[in-house]
Amino acid sequence: MQPINRALWVINLAHGLRTMGTSFMAIIFPLFAARLGLHALGLGLFIGVAVLFGSIYTALFTRLAPKHGIGPLLFISSIMMVISGLIYVNSHSLLELFPVTLLGYVPPNSGLFANSLEEGLLAHTPATQRTRIYSIYGMVGTGAGALGALSAAAPHSLGFSTYQGERILFWTYLTLGLIVSILSSLLIVRYRPYLTALGPTPPSTIKEVRSDKSRKLIYRLAGLFVADSMGSGMVTTPLIVYWLHVRFHMSMTHLAILFFGIDLMAAVSFPLAARIARYIGLLNTAVFTHIPSSILWVSGFCD
Repeated sequence: MQPINRALWVINLAHGLRTMGTSFMAIIFPLFAARLGLHALGLGLFIGVAVLFGSIYTALFTRLAPKHGIGPLLFISSIMMVISGLIYVNSHSLLELFPVTLLGYVPPNSGLFANSLEEGLLAHTPATQRTRIYSIYGMVGTGAGALGALSAAAPHSLGFSTYQGERILFWTYLTLGLIVSILSSLLIVRYRPYLTALGPTPPSTIKEVRSDKSRKLIYRLAGLFVADSMGSGMVTTPLIVYWLHVRFHMSMTHLAILFFGIDLMAAVSFPLAARIARYIGLLNTAVFTHIPSSILWVSGFCD
């Protein structure tokens, strides 16, 4: 296997482990926060603050990437995950839990800036392989997320109490953060030359791209992503978990199995989407698969 391909697999592995942690945290975080006295409005505020800071980090890191490289910034984001894990492990009140929001590591957008760096890196792979590489990246992350969701039920299934189960999963999240940090440092030490080859577009080239006709297309795509994010931001995974727990009294085990199935189906959809995109295009694939899923979401909540 070529070194550059090994670097891509290290990126996929780090992405998968980070997503696994985010996935089971998305299930236990709202229940843990509710036990500490946080209700739906407060949960939404927690998530909103985390998304705000995550957006700031995304903008900052993407500006720094052309100068300092993506490897060091991925390492910094992994250290932020470790610090978040330490906070989770030692939190017994809402005040102690709040600093996690300032690091942007509250689910469902935990470490979204790290994903942006990785996706930006993958964007510089050869055009003939790009869709396949992205589909693998998405499938690995979503598949790991499915396993993470299922693992949320493991402590309870093994007979641990709710408190013990939370502690086990918090320590697991911290351990995953440490492993991701090791993988990120490996990218810097061993694969940095290959990351440079795939590195961000030089600033001079970016100015040229922004000055040509493609600028309008970029703005239109950005507007589409804003609208999509605003919609998904209103119905985040932690809020859904909280709603299902409060309204239907779903247990941790049932919630874990439900989201395992959801993430597993999503993982399967990535290679299928790559095949469909060959015939109808990437944008049409994204739009026309979102429409039925959005209708099903709305009809489900209306019932």
